[in-house]
Amino acid sequence: IEISVDIFTGSIKPEEIKVDLYYGHIAHDHLLSDTSIENLSTITPIGNGKYRFSGSLPCRKTGNFGYKVRITPFHPLLIDPYELNLVIWI
Repeated sequence: IEISVDIFTGSIKPEEIKVDLYYGHIAHDHLLSDTSIENLSTITPIGNGKYRFSGSLPCRKTGNFGYKVRITPFHPLLIDPYELNLVIWI
């Protein structure tokens, strides 16, 4: 399944963030289980500080699936993007 997310980055360059698709089975409590992550690495400018991040969601199993989009900071010298506490979930 092709997935795309339009994000307004403002003054942040699109290569300074990482956009991931966090997906898995929807469990009985509406939480995701048996999760995986795919990076939405194709970046297309769409104007006015907005960019489209896109990629593919592989369908390797059947059943009810759900997903969330996770945005984190990115820099080659950043060891742990979570330590900055700048994670956005959409």
